[in-house]
Amino acid sequence: MAEIRYLNTDGCSAETVVAARSKRRQEIELLRVLSAFGIVWYHTATIGRDVAYSGLIAFLIISMYFAAQSGSPPKSVARRARVLLVPWLVWCVFYGLLNLTLHKPFLSLEHGWIAGLLVGTSIHLWYLPFIFVCIVAFDQIKDKVNQHTLSYACILLAALTLGFCDFWRKPSLAFDYPYAQYAHAMDGVLLGVFFANCHALSRQACAIAIGVVLVLIVFFAMPSPGMGVPYLFGLTAAAVTLLLPWDRYIHFDIRWLSECTLGIYLSHIFWMKLFKKFLPMPDLLLPFAVFAISAATVWLFKKSAPRVASYVV
Repeated sequence: MAEIRYLNTDGCSAETVVAARSKRRQEIELLRVLSAFGIVWYHTATIGRDVAYSGLIAFLIISMYFAAQSGSPPKSVARRARVLLVPWLVWCVFYGLLNLTLHKPFLSLEHGWIAGLLVGTSIHLWYLPFIFVCIVAFDQIKDKVNQHTLSYACILLAALTLGFCDFWRKPSLAFDYPYAQYAHAMDGVLLGVFFANCHALSRQACAIAIGVVLVLIVFFAMPSPGMGVPYLFGLTAAAVTLLLPWDRYIHFDIRWLSECTLGIYLSHIFWMKLFKKFLPMPDLLLPFAVFAISAATVWLFKKSAPRVASYVV
């Protein structure tokens, strides 16, 4: 969902760009789509929410997986901001105006003006400023620390925080949004950086590290609501997707949908509110309806006005 670029195609010929795009790993594109659907499910349904929330963990991991690869082409802070913060600002205005039509404040300052500005005009918008800061931070770190050290440091920190989440999870919730979301998401960021650089490790070391984290999740994080199940499913899905050679088995192209995932994430709250107000439907049907109309409208927008859409979705 965040800024994910597979190859730097700036300044290349049209043929080179097409060739580069064809090299995108479709299993990762599929994971992005499933992750987006999980987020929609989490916000729209009342059952299976912990499993659905694993979509956020997968998003975090694959976002950092591409952004934090040591030696990957550097991108300026301005370009990162254009991809992540400009859409955030556009949707802040959109949801702020929607708030006014519902006779609510344009920007909620219930938890202070700092929290209000960090989140924006809808709580789900917290993600973009957060992942922007994480990506920019690791842009500075990834080329100053060797891959072995970075991999081991990140997986160790993730293991420790997940293993001891029972000690910090409840206190973090007392801070409310967006700080509780930040605390929850940091392990996903660390795991994404680990996956981005773990090819420098042996397969055995990589497998052992992931296995240890999964064991810690099962035995120590599972009792913590919102932590154990999302991280167990999210980490497993990411590991299976990123580390296995799926390219020899997958021959479909799902980019037409995966490239809509950021827009789906940003717009689905609007469609959810619209359905609930004017077209109520069974709890198990709503996620599919919201996902479908979000994907369709984003796809049409990108096709009909690609230049404008690049700043919005």
